[in-house]
Amino acid sequence: MPNFFMPRKGIRTVKRSSSRSASKPLAKREFHTAKPNRVDQQGFSLSFNGRDYSNLCFDRYRRFHPNSPIIGNAVLHYNGKEVTASQYEMPSGAENAPQWQPLVDIQQVNRYGTTAYKAQTLDGVTLFSNRGYKFTDWNNRIHEIRPFSLHTSSYQEPYWGSSRLFSITETPVDEQIIRGGSEVAVEPHTIATRTTRSVSQKSVMHYTALQAFESFYIEYGSQLTAEMDVAFRRIINAEFRGSASSKFYPEWHHAVGHSLAPSWMNPQEKANLGGGPRWSNTMMMVLENLCRWHATQSQEVDVAITPTFFMLFASDLIEKIHYEASLSYRQRQIKFSHTIEPLRQIDPIIPQASDVAQITGITQSLFANVIPHLSTKVANADLKSIKSLVGEKHPEPFNQNSFRL
Repeated sequence: MPNFFMPRKGIRTVKRSSSRSASKPLAKREFHTAKPNRVDQQGFSLSFNGRDYSNLCFDRYRRFHPNSPIIGNAVLHYNGKEVTASQYEMPSGAENAPQWQPLVDIQQVNRYGTTAYKAQTLDGVTLFSNRGYKFTDWNNRIHEIRPFSLHTSSYQEPYWGSSRLFSITETPVDEQIIRGGSEVAVEPHTIATRTTRSVSQKSVMHYTALQAFESFYIEYGSQLTAEMDVAFRRIINAEFRGSASSKFYPEWHHAVGHSLAPSWMNPQEKANLGGGPRWSNTMMMVLENLCRWHATQSQEVDVAITPTFFMLFASDLIEKIHYEASLSYRQRQIKFSHTIEPLRQIDPIIPQASDVAQITGITQSLFANVIPHLSTKVANADLKSIKSLVGEKHPEPFNQNSFRL
């Protein structure tokens, strides 16, 4: 049994206070696959249509939370005085695809320590937003995309989760293993070739993710907090399919997604893998699918990712994931950043596949200078609870045309 509390030979370790990322030159893009089908006034290639929207809403592997039949969105921004919400229309898709509707009366609500939002459609139907995706634009302004959806039929409001995190151990750990952490340019032509895997993750790691959790728990469970004991037991005892616990079933995660790995990289290697519950793997797929779509659909958008796994001590289990996705078009750059805590998040919110469709369509609209369908002020905005929208510098004024260069 390896000593998980000591770094292994050849594995990079860092002090907790040190920098957690390393940079790597972007690989040169060689060629692109799909051709665009329309061009805007400034020559930007566009191809986000109803078919794209429907395809991105389709949950091929049944990993996401079921789509709401009615959805909406709001891109939030704090302009120094108030929080504004800009809405971007989604194209009409297939009959079974969620129907996008404009929203009015967007207001902030607080539930169980989390900041959330609710709004109404023009017909008076109430939609809620319990999840968000933060990005910075090319002017270094902070925004957050909030997808809105209906509550479930059994409850008047959606599942809100919790902002509280499990504590891991009472004993401070001075060093931590990092996997990933370097910027990797996505090569569009390589994506099409990554259809099969030459070797399984189990063969690479020499055991399953479930066995990795079981081994760690048997050896070091007594050194974990009571909260982390609960986290481990719900992962180890999770059903593979067919129950609410299946979202915690352990899986091997790729830092650099298999299909996004460039030609020079072997994604099926230990340095690119880590164990975590299924829900955190699904969370990573939101930005991965965003990047995959833009890399293959537009010959003018450069895509780069910086995924980082902060491992649990010196084990193969992931304590924290930080994922950055950078999409660039000429002088414009949009950078998404998302932090996931696979072991510490008590009540994770599972995204909907329509989230992927909406953030993809919104990103394309921002690059193409599409004016928002509607821009309004967010009611009841509490600045203390929206720190993620407030940068260190005083933000510049924002209006519906501010994305134009």
